[in-house]
Amino acid sequence: MPPSIKGDRWIIVRTIHDLIPLLHPQWFPDSVQQSAPNDLKELPNSSAIVAVSEVTRRDLLQLFPTIDPSIVYVTPLAVSVGFAPSSPEDVRSFRCHHGVSDEAFVILAVVTNHPRKNLSTLLLAFQRLIANSNSPFPLQLLVVGGHGWLADPLDLQVKALGLEQEVKCLYYLVDAELSLAYGSADLFVYLSLYEGFGLPVLEAMACGCPVICSSTTSLPEVVGDAAVLVNPLDVEAVCEAMKGFLLDPMIRDKYRQLSLERVKYFSWEKTASATIAVYRKAAMLQHL
Repeated sequence: MPPSIKGDRWIIVRTIHDLIPLLHPQWFPDSVQQSAPNDLKELPNSSAIVAVSEVTRRDLLQLFPTIDPSIVYVTPLAVSVGFAPSSPEDVRSFRCHHGVSDEAFVILAVVTNHPRKNLSTLLLAFQRLIANSNSPFPLQLLVVGGHGWLADPLDLQVKALGLEQEVKCLYYLVDAELSLAYGSADLFVYLSLYEGFGLPVLEAMACGCPVICSSTTSLPEVVGDAAVLVNPLDVEAVCEAMKGFLLDPMIRDKYRQLSLERVKYFSWEKTASATIAVYRKAAMLQHL
């Protein structure tokens, strides 16, 4: 157990990405539900705490009211330079490799299949889009991510909805391939019910992919006005938002440009500089 900061020389700075297991334990296996409170009980003994978003800072102060708000700092995350727009040649190669036609309108999801990521709503909205859009293009949903917990396997969900031909699961991709997936997609949809930050939306924007995401928790904070926000549980609203991108290339171009501008606000250099500043401030306060 780490020592208390009172009466000794230790400077303890903790970074908190989210507190979701405490806020929504029903989304996690029993092992996580049991371990999370014990893992986080030392938070009030911190010299300083770095939160990755204003939402995470708010959650922290609500769950741990004895923590002094003045020691909790917000330091947003960023994406590596490897996430960038793909060339037309790379897009064609990626699509060909994964059996996706050049003419297809590709919707991408990057999620682990468990309840918080809300993949079931996306599948229902996609099914409705196919039925109601009168699309001039073939529609394809690519899902990148493995099976998590407390959810039916993706192939069973897809089969139950009759979407075996339209949904492809690519499972795990290394960053270089993931960047190509974002760059090869016409639209990225992220319907997570709760995020401490939400790196996938920032990765998609860095690759110039238009984004639809949840209007909840930290995601509006990350995307600003560079994405279309939706109620993540409203199947009809998600379907209509996707249809707007499908049928109007001007909307796609608008949000592609907004995405590339928005991502400029985030960099690992800024993250590192802000984090170092927190450590220095904690050290100074410790020796007062």
